[in-house]
Amino acid sequence: KVVELMEHSTQEKRFERVALKMTSSLELHEVLTSITQGLVDEVDATLARIWLMGPGDLCCECFKVDHCTNQQKCLHLIVSAGIHTETNGEMRRVPLGALKIGGIAQGTGSISTNDVMNDERIYNKAWLKENDLHSFAGHPLIFGGETLGVLGLFSRRVIEQDEFNKIALFANQAAIAIKNAQLFETLKESEAERKAIVESTPNPLVITSKSEGRVLYANPQFGTAFGLPDDELVGRRVRDLYYDPSDRNKLLDEISQTGSAHNYEMRLKKEDGTPFWVSACVQPLIF
Repeated sequence: KVVELMEHSTQEKRFERVALKMTSSLELHEVLTSITQGLVDEVDATLARIWLMGPGDLCCECFKVDHCTNQQKCLHLIVSAGIHTETNGEMRRVPLGALKIGGIAQGTGSISTNDVMNDERIYNKAWLKENDLHSFAGHPLIFGGETLGVLGLFSRRVIEQDEFNKIALFANQAAIAIKNAQLFETLKESEAERKAIVESTPNPLVITSKSEGRVLYANPQFGTAFGLPDDELVGRRVRDLYYDPSDRNKLLDEISQTGSAHNYEMRLKKEDGTPFWVSACVQPLIF
């Protein structure tokens, strides 16, 4: 009984170490790699892989095209650890509903078996025998009712039912980490798009703090107008950009009364002190 408790505790710690590393990053590929490599290093998986949902992009050259009934989307093999680390082989794309992985994603349920050679759900018996594989665990990665993909692992040893249960629980934790990383990736892409739009506009643009009176952001065009790189403007006092610093208070009064300022003429000064006139549109932001 004591030995069983010790083994149970050791297993828990192994999964905890994988989970800790998995949640230490928001970079999607790092999260996925930490999951599969962690299962190999800590849980003694012989092969661990993650497929994520993606568009049907390689239909003409897909190894599984004969099994495909929906070319709009399929499972993309993103990471693989253990005896095979390549992601461009026969299983690089799996149609939904096809084979064990596609079936798991389609809703046929998780798979846990210690008899892969005689389990009709597991195909390619020659490959299984060649690699001396005995057990398999496959789980859908589901977050908020959305199937993100599939986690699958093979092992050369027998996996006890308690450990199968832990793998299933870990798959749920992995889905949360993956979704967080996907959201972070989307946020970064949106930020990059926003920055590209702002920096490509031909007009000078600046964002300032009303309370602190400092520059928070300036696009390159704004920096050019002042004879400065835009990154050197960030943090500067806004009043120092005016030829007459009191003009800033006049602008703030205008915004306070009308809510914004359009075609508002004011005199600013370049880095060398040269004055120049601008016609500005000023809009308050709340963030």
